[in-house]
Amino acid sequence: MTDTEILEEIERIGYLRLTEKAFEFWGDPREDVYQDYVRSNGGELPK
Repeated sequence: MTDTEILEEIERIGYLRLTEKAFEFWGDPREDVYQDYVRSNGGELPK
């Protein structure tokens, strides 16, 4: 497969759209609250 074909296939399966949505969280103010919670919990992630 060429690079172009690979990129077209990735776009076809929607991978890029899914990752864009996942990274939107980092610009969300709720993410700051989450990070503060993790720090206050000694770095432990919620179960």
